[in-house]
Amino acid sequence: MPVSLRRNFLWTLAGTVTFAMCQWATIIVITKVGSTKLAGDWTLALAITGPIFVFAQLKLRQVQATDAKQENRWGEFVALRMLAMVAAVLTTSTVVLVAYRDDTALVILLVGLAKVLDAASDLVYGREQQQEMMRPIALSQIVRGLTAFALSTVALVVSGSVAWAACGTASGYAAWFAWDLVRVRRLLKGEPIGPRWARAPLVRLFRLVLPLGFVTAIGSLQVNIPRYFLEGYTSREDLGAFGTLAYLLVFGNMVVSAVANAAVPRMARLASDQDWSAFRSLLAKLLMIGAALGVAAVAGSVLVGREVLTFLYSPEVATHADVLVWMAVTSGLLWSYVFLGTSLDAMRRFRVQPWIHGTSTLVIMGASALLVPRYHMLGAAWAMLVGYGVESVLYCVAVAVPLRRMQGPST
Repeated sequence: MPVSLRRNFLWTLAGTVTFAMCQWATIIVITKVGSTKLAGDWTLALAITGPIFVFAQLKLRQVQATDAKQENRWGEFVALRMLAMVAAVLTTSTVVLVAYRDDTALVILLVGLAKVLDAASDLVYGREQQQEMMRPIALSQIVRGLTAFALSTVALVVSGSVAWAACGTASGYAAWFAWDLVRVRRLLKGEPIGPRWARAPLVRLFRLVLPLGFVTAIGSLQVNIPRYFLEGYTSREDLGAFGTLAYLLVFGNMVVSAVANAAVPRMARLASDQDWSAFRSLLAKLLMIGAALGVAAVAGSVLVGREVLTFLYSPEVATHADVLVWMAVTSGLLWSYVFLGTSLDAMRRFRVQPWIHGTSTLVIMGASALLVPRYHMLGAAWAMLVGYGVESVLYCVAVAVPLRRMQGPST
C-alpha cells in the first residue's frame, strides 16, 4: 500500500522548516547579541563554503531517492560521499590559506566542518526517502536543528565569538549523527554499512551524479555571487544585512524543498512506469503550489516587511525593506518554476540542468558586475531576478520538449 503523499509532505515540511528555522534563529541571535558585522562574517563563511560543499554532496540523496530499480548499493554512496567530503575540506582549506588570515578563517573552517557532518546525515536521509520514510527524517532534522541552535547560542552568548557559535553548530550535528547511523543499520538488513570501494560501480555512479553536482554548485553560486560583489564593493555590514534579509524568505524555500522531497519518489515511479498523464497532473499541482507561495511572499513583504524586519533584527536592517520586496519577487519567481527541475530529476534527465544553471549564473555574474557597484544591495537583488528570469525560460523548454514527445505513448 503506497504511503500517503500528504502525510509525507507534512512530515517533510515539519522537519525541513524546523531545521531551517533553527538556522535562521542562529543568525537572528548573531545580529541581536553581536552585530551586523558578525552576521557578515557568518554570511561570508556560508558564501565561501556553500558552493564547495554543495558540489561535493553531488546530490546523492536525490539520486538515492529516485533509484527505483536499486541500481546502486549503499556502500557505493558512502564511498563517493567520503571521497567528495575530503576533497571539499581540502578545497576550503586552500581558499582560507590563500585569502583569509583573520578570525574569519576559523569561522569558515568550522562552518565547513558542520557541513561535513550535515552531509553524513543527509546520506542516511536518502536511504529513508527512497522508501518514502519521511517521518524519521523529519524527527532527525528537528532534534539536530534544535540541538545545534541551543549549543551555538550558548557559545555565542558566553564567548561573543562567531567561531564558537560555528563550533556549537558542528557539535550539535555530530551528536545526532550517531542516531542516524543506528537507524540506517536497521534499513540495511545485513548489508555492510561501510564504504564499498569497487572501482567500476564507483566510476559509474560518479559519472551519473557529476552533472547534478555541477547543478547544485552552480545554484549555490547563483545565490552567493551577488554577496561576493557586495563584500568587494560595499562593506561586511551590508553583506550581513543582505544575508539576514535572505533568511526572512527561508520558510518559503523550505516549503518548496519539503514538497519536492516528498514528491520526487512518487514522480520517479510514475516516470519509470511511463504513466505520463499522472506525472503531468502531479507536476501541474506542484507548480500551482509554488506560484501561490510566491504571491504570498511578495504580498507579505510589501504589507509588513519593514515592521517584521524591525521586530526580528533592528531598525538599521529595516531601512532595507525595499530590498526585501525585490528579494521576495525573485524568490517568488524561483518557487514558481523550481518543480520543473524536480520533474527532470524524476525522469533522471540530469545532463541538461548544468547548462541551464550555468547560463543563468553567467547572467547573474554579469548583472552583478553592472548593478552592485552602483546600486549596492538593490543591485544584488535585481541581478538575481534577471538571472532567475532567464533560468525559468530555459527550464520550461527543457521540460516541455520531453513531455511532448512522451505524450503519444501515454494516450
